[in-house]
Amino acid sequence: MPDPDDPASSDGARPASIALVVNPAAAKGRAQRLLPEVAGRLRDTGHAVEISLSRTPDEAAELIAQAAGSGADVLAVMGGDGMAHLGVNAVAEHTATHPDGPPLALGLVPAGTGNDFARSLGLDPDDVASATAVLAGGTTRSVDLLRVDDR
Repeated sequence: MPDPDDPASSDGARPASIALVVNPAAAKGRAQRLLPEVAGRLRDTGHAVEISLSRTPDEAAELIAQAAGSGADVLAVMGGDGMAHLGVNAVAEHTATHPDGPPLALGLVPAGTGNDFARSLGLDPDDVASATAVLAGGTTRSVDLLRVDDR
């Protein structure tokens, strides 16, 4: 049963605060073109959305790390597999350094060219409305992670 005090609850009881980090250059600008629709859909469902745009991979990593520590309920990334990789690592690091704190969920809005990780989770990169609905609905699931060296 969903927990009404849990911002990641899938019953939509309480809108979450979402820190959305976007690679606007993903898929030759597809992420940038889709951003107004994605942000609008999230805000229309009552979510507070803080958007950060990255210009480089290093800046993306920095923005994602900042977003993970911002106090938002959800760290969402929009782009391709590179953004997903950075998001997974940031959530794993946050969880390791804050084991007793509230959980940080990772949201994905696939807008890159490959989107392999999103596809493996059942998200259709060609249906951004559906992926955004999953994020807005607060649907969560656990995934296994493996640490290799410092990743």
